[in-house]
Amino acid sequence: MIVEQHVDEDDPPSATDSAQDSPTSNEPNLESDEELHKRVEALLARAEGGSTEKVAVTDLLSFFGHKKLGRRIKVRVDEQLKARNITATPPFESADRWGEITLRSTDQWTPDQAQTVRLPVSALSDEDYDFASVLPNETITKARTLMIKYNFSQIPVIAPNRKELLGNITWQSIAGRMGQTESTEAKNWMVPGGYVAQSSDDLMDLVPHILKDEFIYYRDAHGFIVGIATASDLAASFRSATGIFLSLAEIEGRLRSLIYKLDVRDVINCLPEHARSSYKGVDDLSFSDYISILGAKNWKTLGLELDRSVCIESLREVAKVRNRLMHFRQTLSNDEDEPVVEHCLSWLRAVHPETD
Repeated sequence: MIVEQHVDEDDPPSATDSAQDSPTSNEPNLESDEELHKRVEALLARAEGGSTEKVAVTDLLSFFGHKKLGRRIKVRVDEQLKARNITATPPFESADRWGEITLRSTDQWTPDQAQTVRLPVSALSDEDYDFASVLPNETITKARTLMIKYNFSQIPVIAPNRKELLGNITWQSIAGRMGQTESTEAKNWMVPGGYVAQSSDDLMDLVPHILKDEFIYYRDAHGFIVGIATASDLAASFRSATGIFLSLAEIEGRLRSLIYKLDVRDVINCLPEHARSSYKGVDDLSFSDYISILGAKNWKTLGLELDRSVCIESLREVAKVRNRLMHFRQTLSNDEDEPVVEHCLSWLRAVHPETD
């Protein structure tokens, strides 16, 4: 596995205390940085020349000097590919951190080569998450220490080649051997079994496995086991995904409650001409209608004592978030969306505590 040296503002150093705890500390070194750079450069040159090439996302990131797959890095790498007249499938912005992408010359790419963007199982793990494991001959004390340090309920026992799952140590398996001190090797404290997926496998297809076993592992494009997806991760992801939708629903409810206070004629006069004759009530309004209706006259009628320009701009930003989510341009909300929605809710709750 390549050890990248570059660090930038989107790629902070790992919080892992030592190389011994690092998820890559026992991985074999596949090639030097120089060898990787030459290989990827040759691959890119072939893609520019009209060939179809597959490359591991981690290798491409390393080639361009990055380790993480943050939002700004995605944009940066995409720009670097476009500068070389190369199109990635799936788009680099939605690439699986541990998977592969296909590269073609932009001149050779056609729309029918586009792939449906699915949510990979690796999306459940945070970019800064450290995947910890133990080797079969390492001690149960180390396994327990890592489990306590990272608040894990299980830790995998992996073969030295990092590609074979031997079993899992859980708090239950440890409790079952308490008092049996004849061996301290991790392999004697594990329970066999465990499901290993590819990092790019569709999360929705794997939900039954995750719920059944409470966790599964996944491999990167080189075959190394690099991550875990747990039932807790699934629940947290669900809360994250649904939370913003609930907040958007609250915003719309509060806006409707405000508009109910207006005379119906003042509402209709703010609508496009083609919509005025078919207007049946507040429930028929779109989000853009809400913004139009809260013009200067109606703002004053409602007695809203906050700065209208600031609040309207807040609503416009929420409309952008809402459109992205409703049109499936992203599967989960990003870190910038939630503050936009929550800031809007703050002033709406202040000016109008009740909803309809």
